[in-house]
Amino acid sequence: MACQQEICVGHPSPRGDIAAARGLVYNVLMTAKHVGELEHMILLSIVRLGRDAYGMSILRELDERADRKVSRGALYLVLERMVQKGYLHPRMGEPTSERGGRAKRYFELTDAGKEALRVSGRSLLALWDGLESLLEEGR
Repeated sequence: MACQQEICVGHPSPRGDIAAARGLVYNVLMTAKHVGELEHMILLSIVRLGRDAYGMSILRELDERADRKVSRGALYLVLERMVQKGYLHPRMGEPTSERGGRAKRYFELTDAGKEALRVSGRSLLALWDGLESLLEEGR
């Protein structure tokens, strides 16, 4: 079977091992998805909440930890978009009487969501590197 990619794992590269590794890293970085600020905060909240991550608990987490006020509509729009991107997997809880017989919709990160969060986090940390002192008051 012929390789369909520029770099094919398991086959020697005519450009040499270092060039192949660089190409592979470039291809991975260029195909990884970056997430926006609100998506990033929501994903982090879901990781922190674990199996208890549902709409209202995510909103509370954003409010209490990040001092970020988000409307329910905006939250559910972003959650649905991340489900469509494959970053989140929704699951339905049991119906409860306190919710009028409705079930909570819980969210957990998929492997793609974890990778997107890692890539986004690394990018932000790389941009922040060395800037803290430049942003101190009085400078």
